[in-house]
Amino acid sequence: MARALIAATRAGDGDAHAALQSRMVLLRAGWTPATAADWLYTQTHVDTWQHLVLEAGWAPEAAVNRLVATLREALLTPA
Repeated sequence: MARALIAATRAGDGDAHAALQSRMVLLRAGWTPATAADWLYTQTHVDTWQHLVLEAGWAPEAAVNRLVATLREALLTPA
């Protein structure tokens, strides 16, 4: 999503620019939309899910809750 917004912003899309800016204020310092998208992708990759749920025996709900909490903590500014 971040890459699509960045591309649209570079193409001069004002709505995409506004959407990108509104999301930038939610990111913790040190992240850009592109790096946050990369991090999010790697943390939620199917291999991670397979390891936690199928190999390590985590309950699916526990894996989802932990991943979401970790991603929020890493990427978003505190509410």
